[in-house]
Amino acid sequence: MAVSHRDPHVCCNHDPFETRMHGQRHIRSDLYLRVLNAIELADELPEICFHEGSETTGIELIEAIRTESKVKGDT
Repeated sequence: MAVSHRDPHVCCNHDPFETRMHGQRHIRSDLYLRVLNAIELADELPEICFHEGSETTGIELIEAIRTESKVKGDT
């Protein structure tokens, strides 16, 4: 994770994954839960973007993956 030199309130995280499954596993992980907990403490909801090819999604991807995980009983 890196802090922007232009704006100290901006953090960028670039995590390329080999496959979509690896990315989803990361989003389901306890480590990523720490990121989500930090986001909840923010004064403003941050902009979250996931880029895959020409497709861009946001926090709805996290919600879908983590909700699916709870339904299946994954951790």
